[in-house]
Amino acid sequence: MRGGLERWKRGVASHGVRAAIAYALKGECDAGARPSRGVEAITAYAETTVVRFTVTAGTIATDGLDRDQLEVWVDGRDPLTGERRGRVLDSPTADLVLDGTINAPKSYSLVTLLHPELAREYDALQDRLRDRVIVMWQRELNARRGAGGRIREELDQVEVVELRHARSRALDPHIHRHLWLNVRVKGRDGQWSNVDSRVAMKMHTLINAEGELAARTDPQWIGALARYGYSLNSDGEIEQVAHAVRPLSRRSNQIEKNRALLLAKWRARHAGRQPGPVMLQKLDRQAWALGRPAKPSHLDEQEWESLIREELEEIDPDVTRPREPCSVADLAPDGVDLGLLAAKAIVDADARSAASGGRFSMFDLRAGATRAVAASGLVGARWALQSTIDDVVTRALPLTVDLLEQARQRPAHVKGLMAATTASLKRELAGRFDGLACSGVALSDQAMRLLAQSSLAANLSLDASQARAAGTIAGSDRLVTITGPAGTGKTTTLRVARHALALQGRQMIVVAPTKKAASVAGREVGVAAASLHGLLADHGWRWGRDSAGAAVWTRLAPDDLGRVS
Repeated sequence: MRGGLERWKRGVASHGVRAAIAYALKGECDAGARPSRGVEAITAYAETTVVRFTVTAGTIATDGLDRDQLEVWVDGRDPLTGERRGRVLDSPTADLVLDGTINAPKSYSLVTLLHPELAREYDALQDRLRDRVIVMWQRELNARRGAGGRIREELDQVEVVELRHARSRALDPHIHRHLWLNVRVKGRDGQWSNVDSRVAMKMHTLINAEGELAARTDPQWIGALARYGYSLNSDGEIEQVAHAVRPLSRRSNQIEKNRALLLAKWRARHAGRQPGPVMLQKLDRQAWALGRPAKPSHLDEQEWESLIREELEEIDPDVTRPREPCSVADLAPDGVDLGLLAAKAIVDADARSAASGGRFSMFDLRAGATRAVAASGLVGARWALQSTIDDVVTRALPLTVDLLEQARQRPAHVKGLMAATTASLKRELAGRFDGLACSGVALSDQAMRLLAQSSLAANLSLDASQARAAGTIAGSDRLVTITGPAGTGKTTTLRVARHALALQGRQMIVVAPTKKAASVAGREVGVAAASLHGLLADHGWRWGRDSAGAAVWTRLAPDDLGRVS
């Protein structure tokens, strides 16, 4: 499962309620876009109903909600009695529902379109995954009690609405579901309040891992694929049709085109500069939203399916031809290297911890173990695989360092673990920095301003902070850190520092994360430049991946100069 977890918020004048209902009943999707007809958009679809799943102590009950009941439910009230659940939260930023997506590779949607039996089997697979996810939410999420939410309250009941979609916005085959978890949950103490959405967001990596496990190990699904001659590749895609997904995906091509145009416009407005991570994310979102097609309210299913088959025929006629059944690899659990899976689980958790300084939680570790088992080649019922996953987690824990005390009492979402290799590298790096950090003498601000007058263009000068930074860089301190957001004059500062260093017979080299960024920075500052990996390669370092997927670095010996990375 590759979907995210999004928040639908109340909005000004409860706009979020109307937006949610319009999306649920009409399929016009965006929590951030105002519905064109507001309440009228709801009324137009009065006959539409959705299914509500109520999970109480691990048991699932279902019923249907009509348009009016769904609106009441989204608003945090009992859809049958209208009774308010917990206290009223009128803030526009208050959460209404958490939207989790069951979203498998598009190659799955292609084979279900070609074979009705596979469509039924895939639907059943999603049903099984949905049931597991919503029970996990009830068992592992929590509410908050007390001042500032200091007390965690386990949950007795959660309610979820399921929305089913068969296509992407660009009308490509893309079967997926949305699970709407109402933020109003009932605790073990019988009181209604809001779910701790922070825990839900942090747990979603485990939910995604469960989806991947289901798609790659479920015996009913894997057996059904084999009957039609299909198998999964190492990425979890259906190998025989995966190559047709991208040519068919008009929407992804449109997004890439939009992104290229937006990048070109940004670079034209900011000559010689490169967009940073925040700007790239903003451009990506603009590219996704630009020209975004709305799903038509009326669509002839047979005509649409015929069109998709014709397009697949043009891409590759073999995709639509019948295939001979193939066998399913029968790998026994005792034939799996659990130590290797544990190492892979650590690599997975560590790779996803960059934003938290290398720290990860038990949710992250369990997710890594689940993904490792999913990719192991095992096929079996979910309950039968749990002992293997637990064993992988147990073997992975000794490969971590616990950064917090009272580990046994720590909630599963708290990021208090670190890969032992990462912790070791951090300690080694800190020690090396400490060894370099010898105090020196900075050049004076006045000297830097005088140098700026002779080395910079007439329209440029140094302010106090830039002069101090340039003087520190050009001084005798061995380790200096200068930080500043885009547009604060770091490049100008480096130009002056470069001239000050040259007067001392010293040289400057610029190192950047990418070769292109290094080239731009080197040209603007007027010094030699290299990418970080290029600099490492020039000094004989080579890197690769071990069997667990961890990065492995080696350095060439003098007689190995002919080797390449």
